[in-house]
Amino acid sequence: MKNLITTILCIVHCTLCIGLSAHEEYADSMFRAQIAKEQLTDSTLLDQLNYNLFKAKEYQLKGQINKAAALLVANMDLDSTITYPELYATSAFQLYKILYEAKQYNDAFHFIKIVHHNNPNNNTYLRDLAWMEYGFQQYKLAIKHFKELNKRQPYNSDNIYSLCQIYLQDKQYNKALKELEKYQYLEGHSVQILAQCAAIHGQSGKPQKAEKEVINYINEHPEDKLDASLLLSRIYLNNTKNTESLNLLLQLNNEYPNDGTILTSLAEHYKNLNNDSLYEKYSLDAVKSATFNAATAVKIIRPTLSGYVQLEDTINITSILNTLNTIYPNESPVIELQADVYKALKDTTNWRSALYDLQKIRNNDKVLDFQLVTLAESLFDNKEIYRLTKEGYDKYGDDTWAYYYIISLAKNQDLDTCTNTETTQDCPPVLGGRAERRGSNMLIRESMRILPTLTNSNIKSRVYQMVGDIYSSQNQDSLAMQMYDSCLVYDPNNSGALNNVAYNITKQPNPDLKKAEKMAAKALELEPENNYILDTYAWILFLQGDNFLSEFYFDKLLRVEKEQGQQPSIETLYHIGCLYLKTNRIEQAKEMWQKALDIYNENPDNFEEKEIITTIQNFFNDNK
Repeated sequence: MKNLITTILCIVHCTLCIGLSAHEEYADSMFRAQIAKEQLTDSTLLDQLNYNLFKAKEYQLKGQINKAAALLVANMDLDSTITYPELYATSAFQLYKILYEAKQYNDAFHFIKIVHHNNPNNNTYLRDLAWMEYGFQQYKLAIKHFKELNKRQPYNSDNIYSLCQIYLQDKQYNKALKELEKYQYLEGHSVQILAQCAAIHGQSGKPQKAEKEVINYINEHPEDKLDASLLLSRIYLNNTKNTESLNLLLQLNNEYPNDGTILTSLAEHYKNLNNDSLYEKYSLDAVKSATFNAATAVKIIRPTLSGYVQLEDTINITSILNTLNTIYPNESPVIELQADVYKALKDTTNWRSALYDLQKIRNNDKVLDFQLVTLAESLFDNKEIYRLTKEGYDKYGDDTWAYYYIISLAKNQDLDTCTNTETTQDCPPVLGGRAERRGSNMLIRESMRILPTLTNSNIKSRVYQMVGDIYSSQNQDSLAMQMYDSCLVYDPNNSGALNNVAYNITKQPNPDLKKAEKMAAKALELEPENNYILDTYAWILFLQGDNFLSEFYFDKLLRVEKEQGQQPSIETLYHIGCLYLKTNRIEQAKEMWQKALDIYNENPDNFEEKEIITTIQNFFNDNK
């Protein structure tokens, strides 16, 4: 039983992507359950099991799935001897539903079998088992179990219809028809049942029989003439009787003018005939009939719009969109369609406007909100990125949006419109004055405020790294190292932090180069073609006196940057120059250092390690 429980825990943990705190909850629940198991007597076990089931259901209703699963697992462990099979089945059934909703169908199938085994008389369990068997194409077992259900509940039409569907899937057409007749007896005649019968006849190779039955039905049930006639037109079309199908639809259109369903059927008919103009006409007429809700209207007109988008026919596109807006004002599906159209046309102004209109309707749509962030990023609109991510974090408060917000703060330090201003209304608070330093401090404050609330180890690690990078850029190496240490606690494989720690070690008095080399080597193993890591590793090898290996990795670095279309950084040029100078290649060293000076002179404010520049300048002054 222990192995089973361990398996369950692994399944649920993986399925639900539970973080560290949730894992601890699991462990805590299991620990308490084990203690309870030792203390419980037979008389109190039942009470404990029932209480745990009640609490698990409560957690489930609140959306706290991890807590619910933990209690269910604990319950199954408590009742490991199956003292109370019905309660054991109840726990397993709730766990099955959690797994099913998480789309872990193999594991869900496993547990519904356990459920049925422990409570075979429960019809709900048997029905779910039969449907899972159907889903896994175990038709014979599914048929067996639905037949058993129909014995227990002979007047349950849903079970009868389900058995019909499985027979149909298993190509047992006669048996499917018999079950459908039973269903019709209980539910009465309807076009829906007629359509099902026609489908069975069609699949069994008897299309004429399907036509005959529908014609007879139309004669016997004039109240259903429209729906049954539309069904007949589809049957004609499926049987390649195009003329009969079209004539019937035109007749219906004369009899029932402006009926959206008829107009849609005509549109589909002309589409099959590759008559684009009539297809577009009837599609638009169907939408104008206002017979449908907005979602259906959009579904009907979308293919026509797609054709116009491919042709970049903005006149027809605008006309159709205006028509939709008139008939369905402020309807979400219509605005979503507009957004899709403008996105396809690469009209970012109208695309963004449509998304903002959609946001007014869908106030708490994470996907939509992130789409707006992504669009702002593609437009390099850092101020809007800040506004959207701040709004998203205030609204949702989860780890992901916290990270988006912090990233936006980092990006907004570099806004051109704000770098030289004391204050400006156009910039978010992070940019306040003397721009970058104050922006950095704001970023640090916000990061440290948010960090304790984060539960995702990966995100927590990245934020610590970001703060460490800021401190490093401010030459506050001690604080930077503290942040990098915290970063590596939450993600020991954070290559950026490993690299930065290794490089910072080289700047310390009496540096521990062996430790630095070890960390840089690990970073390089994780990202073997990262130019920053290659530079750090090669530099550490140089400082250790290994000129041969150092040059090997510097050469690789230059090759990688050339392949990526990048230019070497000032640091890299300086480091390579040091290597050349040490190995008596004076002219090559001068060449590297002159390139470094040229890059620096183009934008001196962008480079912070001024001691490197001073060293290079002093060298040239001494060697004039």
